[in-house]
Amino acid sequence: MCRIYGYLGNKLISDEILYKAAIYQINGGPDAQYIKKANGWALGNNRLAIQGLDGGVQPFYLNKINAVYNGEIYNHKELKSFLITKGYTFHDNCDGAVIVPLYELYGEDFVKYLDGMFVITIIDERTTTKLIMVSDLSSIKSLYYYWDKVNDILYFSSELISLFAFNIPKKLRLEAVDEYLTGRAIWNNKTFFDDIYSLGPAALLIKTNGQEPKLSQYTSNISNNWDASLNFEETSHYLHHSLEKEMMQMVQSDVPVCLVTSGGLDSSYITALASKHIPDLHCFNVAYEGNWPSDERFFAKEVSNYYGAKYHQVLIKENEFPNILKQTIHHLGQPNSAPHSLSTYALFKAVNEAGFKVAITGEGADEYFGGYERFRKATFNQDPSWIDQYFDSMCATTQEMRNIVYTKAYKDFLNTSKYNILANAKKEILLKEKTMGRLKALLHFDQDKRFTSYILRRVDHLSMASSVEVRVPFCQPRISLFSKSLPDNFLLDENSVKRIIYQAAYGKLPQAILTRPKQPFTLPITAMLQKGFILFDILYDTLSSKLFLSRGFFNNDEVKLLIDKQLNNPTADIADFLWSVMILELWLQHIDSNLSL
Repeated sequence: MCRIYGYLGNKLISDEILYKAAIYQINGGPDAQYIKKANGWALGNNRLAIQGLDGGVQPFYLNKINAVYNGEIYNHKELKSFLITKGYTFHDNCDGAVIVPLYELYGEDFVKYLDGMFVITIIDERTTTKLIMVSDLSSIKSLYYYWDKVNDILYFSSELISLFAFNIPKKLRLEAVDEYLTGRAIWNNKTFFDDIYSLGPAALLIKTNGQEPKLSQYTSNISNNWDASLNFEETSHYLHHSLEKEMMQMVQSDVPVCLVTSGGLDSSYITALASKHIPDLHCFNVAYEGNWPSDERFFAKEVSNYYGAKYHQVLIKENEFPNILKQTIHHLGQPNSAPHSLSTYALFKAVNEAGFKVAITGEGADEYFGGYERFRKATFNQDPSWIDQYFDSMCATTQEMRNIVYTKAYKDFLNTSKYNILANAKKEILLKEKTMGRLKALLHFDQDKRFTSYILRRVDHLSMASSVEVRVPFCQPRISLFSKSLPDNFLLDENSVKRIIYQAAYGKLPQAILTRPKQPFTLPITAMLQKGFILFDILYDTLSSKLFLSRGFFNNDEVKLLIDKQLNNPTADIADFLWSVMILELWLQHIDSNLSL
């Protein structure tokens, strides 16, 4: 696991700039720093040593091919055995050592053979110098890039703050404010900045000097062997055995591995699977000091005790929120409206302090196996306006509230903007519904657009901020591809969601976990955004500041009215909107003070 950076272009980038690019993301790779420069390109790597601790020097090199990478290649042992038969030799146990020989054999198709989570950048100098960037099927790991069209230079880095070290333009996209409030994060592999993008799922980007970057999606050679003739119960057994195999790979590490256990189905199931392979199992859960709604710590502790794991309770105190909020906004790099981003940062900080570099989590189960209530409601909603209701339930705020709170000037700007995220999203889903069916269209959109930007970027940045690698079994290629092949009724029905996972976990978890109502893991902001609490004070000060009042995005009187409503008659919708706007403004202020990097 690492952080990577570099460029390709007819320009010599100074050592000072390359050093800044490395140091700005040192949290994600504190164990070693490597860089290789040549005429017109550079590849850099900050290493977080997980596999092959004595080796792993990057860039990997062979026959004029150089590569840096971030992630884990779980099938590296099988690939090494195969490559040895082709005459290749290996001098250490680092999983990334297979990248260059595999590329030499198969060219750009090499990525189709990789099983794991990764972003990889290759410089191939055998003929014309060429840059290749690839991501895994879910885009678990982050990679941002910017192409300077005038000077024909492509820059890339694992984090935006590191990318800005290359002195690239930092022009904010005004329409991104609406995109953020619509999507809770910036979807579609875009960012808040003009011409800066994130590498998306199954992405293959190729760049040679003098030509535009070519971006496409590849199809993996990895497949699942599920037999479509199996009934529901038989299929649940298949899923369980598949997850057991993935877990056997997940726990392989040269450093200690722990579990994040929320007390919900997904993380509890992952705990059950991991307990068979980690003798001295440690589980981490985060909660907030005091009594708050949706507190899951008791369920998390029950699961940990059930499997004989050592339970670590990460308890956030109220006076810690200001610093956690500041650090979270900094490390995310872009606004993300999830209140539990604060919890995520605090959790992985505690994981690091306890001596762990690897944590396994349950992310992806809801996205791949239909775990959200909005999927169920939309699937069986016969109302002609079902898709509007669907997006209102998913967005940081409803379309109606945005129309009320935006200024006339900003609404006029949006009406002239070429890109309308909500209209395009609805159009894409309705088009796919005709060929895939409604549920599969919703899942496909969520996996390809929302999941990567809203959840995976958040988990990656906030774990690596504390030098912790997160592994996600439900996002493994065989599991995610399997989920896409299932019939709708294996995923959900009119009364329940995530049916196949509940069935697979049946008899393997405490019954209380299987029968408890599903609830989101989040910070209880509806209750916390009240007078007398630190988070409300931060909210009020932020949304009353001269900077916020001068932005021109929001009708300040309407925002003040919503604050009054939150105080007198708090609702989740109002709290969610105010929180999202506060995060946006704090990020803008952070950017204002850091654009001079």
